[in-house]
Amino acid sequence: MITDRRQQAVWAGIAVLLPAAWVAVLGLLTLALEPGRQLVLIGDPRSNMDIAIRAGGLLVDIGANTVTVMSSDPDFVSALYRAGAPLVLLRPNPAGCLSPTLLKRFGKD
Repeated sequence: MITDRRQQAVWAGIAVLLPAAWVAVLGLLTLALEPGRQLVLIGDPRSNMDIAIRAGGLLVDIGANTVTVMSSDPDFVSALYRAGAPLVLLRPNPAGCLSPTLLKRFGKD
């Protein structure tokens, strides 16, 4: 019984830590990007729009919980974090699973 509980605790820890580690890696990768790439700010769109403008970025798209921005400044990601961005990630590839084409194809019209 004790080993079953320990094993469950280990799997629960893995289930929590693995996605958190993946988001952390993606967040760190954004710091090494070349300028001009589209980035996604995760969190409240209103505050993230203000953050993006203060950091000198251009607004590309606004979603329910995301704001897509871009800038040619090589220090843009750092500027976003200095301005108060909670999480900055690289925008998914248009051919990825969040593709607008796929969403239109399988979404309700």
